[in-house]
Parts: sequence; C-alpha cells; structure tokens
Amino acid sequence: HNASLIAIARGASSSNGMCLEGFIKPDIYNTVAQTSTFAIGKAVYLNSNATVTTEVPSTSGSFARILGYATSTTVMYFRPSNEYVEIA
Repeated sequence: HNASLIAIARGASSSNGMCLEGFIKPDIYNTVAQTSTFAIGKAVYLNSNATVTTEVPSTSGSFARILGYATSTTVMYFRPSNEYVEIA
C-alpha cells in the first residue's frame, strides 16, 4: 500500500470544500466525527468507521496513520502523515 492524499470535508459534503491542512473541529457539520473527547497533545488517528480518535487503531489488518494532533478536547490540527503502519 502507498500513502495517499487525504482530506476532510469542511462541511456536510465535499462541495463545502476540502481541508488539506489546518485546524478543524470534527463534529456533525463535517464528514468525520470524534469518537470521544481528545486527549490534548496526542496524535489523532482515523478509525475504520470513519471517525477520529486519539486511540491508536488495534484491529489486525487495519492501518495506523497519524492525521494530526489534538490542540484541545474538540479541535485538532489536521496535517496527515505520509507514513502508516499495518497492524499485525
């Protein structure tokens, strides 16, 4: 697998624009939601159910890719890494 460009919609759909890098607040107005309150300063990952969390993915066969870092309990700095690890 190769790391690909990843973006988050800035609203309910991609027609609202796509965020490639910057501060976002995942919520019902974005196409991605938080699974729980962020731990400030921790890396943020994408879950298999298209939600974001500060918990490292642990399901065998899934991929761990840092999407950015939590800057508050509800806001993240979105700057996806080009590196990822397959969970064994």
